[in-house]
Amino acid sequence: MPGTDREIISADFQYDSTVVVASTGESLNSGDGFHDEDEPDSLKVIDVDRAELLSSTLSDAKLGTVMGLDSSVTGSFHGHPKLVCLRTGAVLQSWPSIESGNQRSSILLNDYQIPVLAADRARRRFAVASSTHLNVVKVPTTQAIQLS
Repeated sequence: MPGTDREIISADFQYDSTVVVASTGESLNSGDGFHDEDEPDSLKVIDVDRAELLSSTLSDAKLGTVMGLDSSVTGSFHGHPKLVCLRTGAVLQSWPSIESGNQRSSILLNDYQIPVLAADRARRRFAVASSTHLNVVKVPTTQAIQLS
């Protein structure tokens, strides 16, 4: 299985045997246990059946939890929901009015609460719950978005 030399934030199946993996800028080989906040996050797409790295790019944004959508884009939920191009790492669309948490690790300190997220890949939509309401967002098709 192709690995990563960075700390993995999140991973999600896109379709069939393909997984999208989001990683921080922290090198696992540095040995100091800290990462540089200025280092960009990365996205990798891996075919787990063939143990093959299909693509790898740096992202324009902090990624957090990811939601595989199709072979071109993934949803990202750090701060607020974003649609990110898997080829370039560019943010193609975002919903800044929806708070979706700042999770960047599976280890959470303090009493940080992660918002509830729901993915519906078949209908290209996701939902983010707050304490008072549920935001449901229909994600445009890749053809409707100008890919970078």
